[in-house]
Amino acid sequence: QERGVTPSNHPTIQPSNHPTNTYAVVIGISDYQNVSIPDLRFADKDAEAFANFLRSPAGNSLDVDHLKVLINQDATLAQVAMAFSWLMEVAREGDKVIIYFSGHGDVESVSFLQPGFLLCWDAPAKVYMAGGSFSLQMLQTVISSLSLGNKAEVIMIADACRAGKLSGSSINGSVITGTNLAEKYANEIKILSCQPDEYSIEGEQWGGGRGAFSFHLVNGLYGLADRNEDRSVTVTEIDRYLEDHVTPEVAPVSQIPLVMGNKMVQISSVDAELLDAVKTEKNYQTTFSRVDSKGLEDDILATVDPEIRNQYLAFKQALKDQVFLNPLDGQAPHAYADAYFRVLIAEPALARLHSTMHRNYAAALMEGSQQFMNGLIESDANYCGQENRIQTARLKKNISYLERALELLGSDHYMYQNLQAFIYYFEGRLNETAWEQRAGLMNDGYNPEVGNQTLGLYKKALACQKELPQVWLGMAGAFSRLLHEHDSAFHYTRLAMDAVPDWLQAHISMAQIYYDMEDYAASAIWRDKAWQLDSTSLTTLSYIGNWYRERGEEEKAMSYYEKAILAGTPVFCDYVWLAEAHRVRNNYDKTELILKKAESLNQNTDQVYCMLGQLYWATGRRNELDTMLHKIREWDPNSIYGLGLYYMTENFARIVELTMENGEINPNYSIELPKTVYSLMFLGQYEAAEKLFDQKLAANPDDPGSLSGKAFLYTLRRDYDRAEPLLQKALLTARHRKARIQLELAFLAWQQHQEDKARSYVRKAVEERDEAQSFYLFTYFGFHYRNAGRSEEVIPIFQLLLEADPTELRTYIELAKLSGHIGQTSQAMKYIETALEKGYDNYDLLQTDFVLDPLRDEAKWKELTERYFPDKR
Repeated sequence: QERGVTPSNHPTIQPSNHPTNTYAVVIGISDYQNVSIPDLRFADKDAEAFANFLRSPAGNSLDVDHLKVLINQDATLAQVAMAFSWLMEVAREGDKVIIYFSGHGDVESVSFLQPGFLLCWDAPAKVYMAGGSFSLQMLQTVISSLSLGNKAEVIMIADACRAGKLSGSSINGSVITGTNLAEKYANEIKILSCQPDEYSIEGEQWGGGRGAFSFHLVNGLYGLADRNEDRSVTVTEIDRYLEDHVTPEVAPVSQIPLVMGNKMVQISSVDAELLDAVKTEKNYQTTFSRVDSKGLEDDILATVDPEIRNQYLAFKQALKDQVFLNPLDGQAPHAYADAYFRVLIAEPALARLHSTMHRNYAAALMEGSQQFMNGLIESDANYCGQENRIQTARLKKNISYLERALELLGSDHYMYQNLQAFIYYFEGRLNETAWEQRAGLMNDGYNPEVGNQTLGLYKKALACQKELPQVWLGMAGAFSRLLHEHDSAFHYTRLAMDAVPDWLQAHISMAQIYYDMEDYAASAIWRDKAWQLDSTSLTTLSYIGNWYRERGEEEKAMSYYEKAILAGTPVFCDYVWLAEAHRVRNNYDKTELILKKAESLNQNTDQVYCMLGQLYWATGRRNELDTMLHKIREWDPNSIYGLGLYYMTENFARIVELTMENGEINPNYSIELPKTVYSLMFLGQYEAAEKLFDQKLAANPDDPGSLSGKAFLYTLRRDYDRAEPLLQKALLTARHRKARIQLELAFLAWQQHQEDKARSYVRKAVEERDEAQSFYLFTYFGFHYRNAGRSEEVIPIFQLLLEADPTELRTYIELAKLSGHIGQTSQAMKYIETALEKGYDNYDLLQTDFVLDPLRDEAKWKELTERYFPDKR
């Protein structure tokens, strides 16, 4: 009146040229997929009851063409997003749109860019911005589009402020979400279960198990809120009814529902029969079952050709089975969703279902990728701990899923930028993972070209969506590992940690950055913080196991792998590392038992066959070794793991035969390039080996593996002047396994009669080695020179190793192998005897190592074994 306008006693009805309709999306989630998100008791029942109201005459008798109900596992982010897309497609001027959500709401950090999230069924327990959660920003877009764009009347009903320990509990995340949810987006009506600083209460006393708010909301809408008895319920009436009934009944707990918007709008019509049922306390809230009446889809399919109907049904089944872009093995070439879709979308008789098909197909593609995303951000070892080839295949598959979803939705869809951001994130991970696969064992991490390419993809993701903690953490890894720019790595890890303060993987990232800097004390502090954050997580246990394994503390590593295996669902990589830890200790029985368990998981089984083959080789079980080679070929004819067995048994010609084609490495074996180039060298094919090294160094001039490998090639040619600069550069760029490089430098110095210099390098190698590197000192080094025909020349280096560390008994055994290899049997036996005198007790290795075969026929051998192993007679 102050502005010269007289308020109307009735809601203003917008003029329209079509009959007004009511459309609704009802969402209720009690049983969340992620076990770390606390389940609710009655949120799904509340949603069902509200949907039943909408199906009733009081709620406009909505059918399946006007009502979408998403309960528990049906309420994925993709399904919710596509349901809202449906609303924006069908709602027209003057229509009424109702959105009902009952479930968890939360926010992880205090940020103007994080107003909050409604947690869908497939929400991750951390990192809501990685999907699975519908952001309030996105909800604002939907409501504003409906209200301002479509000019529909929007009613938003939310019961999202539930108690429970969520990711944002430490900052009252549900309260912040409630505060932002209470903000007006457009001219919508909002009915919220409580004030922002309150929680929604539920219990058995309301309808046998309901939320107090939902129970009385539905009661009121059926007619109990009709104070003036005009057979309709307005916003004003439901507001007063909720305050009169909810607030007193939950006392002394405070819960005051919040109602905003045009108070004169009618939101339900009163049906006399239903109102009587309410008043007599009959089972009125479940009168209408979820089995809906037939809708548009049924009507259309009843009229089309049977062949078209069958294809449509096959399309729906393919979506359910997640057979999207290619048929499964053994299926017909056209038996997958995309093939059916392309046929059906061109069928005029299905024209009115085409938009539904687009939405359903896009939703199914998005759901598959969301599950993959959840595994990545939660560092599920079944997703992150895989061999690179499997990780690469999964990334490619999910990129193709999201790209197809974007084609279906179009660039103007409100989810377009979010999905594009996820594509760039997957591509960034793929870029690094694929490079690791190509680099193989020569990879020591540093690669500016790959690092900058990876960062470029991550930056594109952030250009699409400003806050993505998973992208920040990916950038941290790229800066640390690929570029060695640790300040930038710390910066992006802190961004991720600020966004998700208790994110386990961010803590592990801190630990790893310090580890990459060789600041092991600081790394251990963050390692322990991760343990304190979640000591039961498979991620924590596996990481700490790997941390100790890399430091050579095998006993501690083994204890964490064992804890990880016992903690929950068995993880393949933990079995593998535990088996390897036992193998290097010559605990062959335990190694075999663990590998058999790993084989039962049916993951990377050819890797298990390879490890079993190595075990059988070490224990002299040659027939079983051949069986493992056969199984590997059956599992995958192109498997890289067969090469490991050929390399161990010194069948270098077979390796070259398998991996080389027309002078080039076969792409299927690029990850095993080191085995190929060393095999070429042992066969005397130096030019071919140098060509492959040059290709590697052209891509990464500072790769220490390639530098030291090429230096070894020059050493074999006695070109020591060209070998030494390469080794010096490798020593500067290597972060691990420097001890072996120092032994190579010692060998060069000895060959050039620089004995003091050689001794210095050997001492450094011994000082810097840890348990994990001892294998390379006492086995790998001797293995390569023995196979290169340089045993006699490398013996002095092992004698210097004895001088520097006379307690390392494996040095005596390696000297015995080298001496026996060049026919110095008597000297070899002296080394064996000295090792036994000093306490060497690995009887199995002495009896099965084929390199020692020439010595086992000696009478001295029998004498020594009878003397030192009398129980083995």
